[in-house]
Amino acid sequence: MQSKAVRIRIKERKIEAEHFRVYRAAALRVQHFRCFYCREPLSSAAVTGDHARPRARRGKTTADNIKATCLRCNKFKGDMDWGDFLVLIKQPLAKLDGIARQIAMDRHFWTLTWVSCERIAAQVGIDAAPVLLDMFSPEGEAA
Repeated sequence: MQSKAVRIRIKERKIEAEHFRVYRAAALRVQHFRCFYCREPLSSAAVTGDHARPRARRGKTTADNIKATCLRCNKFKGDMDWGDFLVLIKQPLAKLDGIARQIAMDRHFWTLTWVSCERIAAQVGIDAAPVLLDMFSPEGEAA
């Protein structure tokens, strides 16, 4: 039989896991269904939640600390702080190799794509956000 302290901790973990799922879904909408780091479009099925400040470094499961990310970025970031990770992937491509280089290239590509679409939309006088969300999010997932 479990002690009262063990039962309380199990209940706390279940509540924290539910909060994590809610925060991850909210982050996905706020980030326009794109990875926080590489900006690649994400679906609800492909998204992972990342603690921007890792739990290993005393990060908490709070709405402002959870970011929607792709699995590749989440795994590569590991227990790095989000600021350190962004500094790493924003380096010139010549200094990067392997997965860091791929992430940096994807970030550059998706940022240019998004900005280009916004410029074109502005020239023709339409609001780009609904169009972009429709283009880059899976059907039925745009907020």
